Amino acid sequence: MAKLPLSLFLFLTALSADSATTLHLSAPQPPTPTLSFFMHDIMGGSHPSARTVTGATPKSKAEPAPGLPFSKPKNNIFPIPGGVPLMTTDKKPEFIVFGSLTAIDDEVTDGEELGSAIVGRAQGFYFVSSLDGSSHTVAFTVIVRRHNDDDDNEDTISFFGVHRRGSPESPIAVVGGTGKYEKAGGFAVIENLRRRESQHLTDGVDTIVHVSVYLSY
Repeated sequence: MAKLPLSLFLFLTALSADSATTLHLSAPQPPTPTLSFFMHDIMGGSHPSARTVTGATPKSKAEPAPGLPFSKPKNNIFPIPGGVPLMTTDKKPEFIVFGSLTAIDDEVTDGEELGSAIVGRAQGFYFVSSLDGSSHTVAFTVIVRRHNDDDDNEDTISFFGVHRRGSPESPIAVVGGTGKYEKAGGFAVIENLRRRESQHLTDGVDTIVHVSVYLSY
């Protein structure tokens, strides 16, 4: 029987060992956001940052019930299906419903607490774009503060998309920017946050979201 050349034998042995090796591929790591911030949408109270300009129901003379507002019908008016309760400046409750338009000028902070350092403002609007009130079409621009900069120019990033209040996260589009964010694209993810008892409170209703921005150029 003819013997295999030593070089061929070594090659076949190495090939066999390589084919028997199990490959362990690591899971892809999630991308790191270019920047992230918190938005505070305050309805009602003495210092509101959001105001419904059209589509709110008339005010009710009834007082809110303990716990969740209008957990039981009041004068056959409340609760309204798909309505979102809020308190106005005179402490009277209103509901925003399908088609409601709300203008915002929210503080943008680097932490979840309302008293955290302000890094900019979010200005724009949203309207209730679903019959059940859970989806809001949003269009807003974040004006980012520049630090240690003497000029009056501002860096801005503009966003557009649908914020689903009932979902943990909602992706929206980055549609442009100015200053250091000129010609920016990409997307952002809005994360709905639950209020914690230790959070700084206002006399309005503070809705807090965490926004993670993934930019591309």
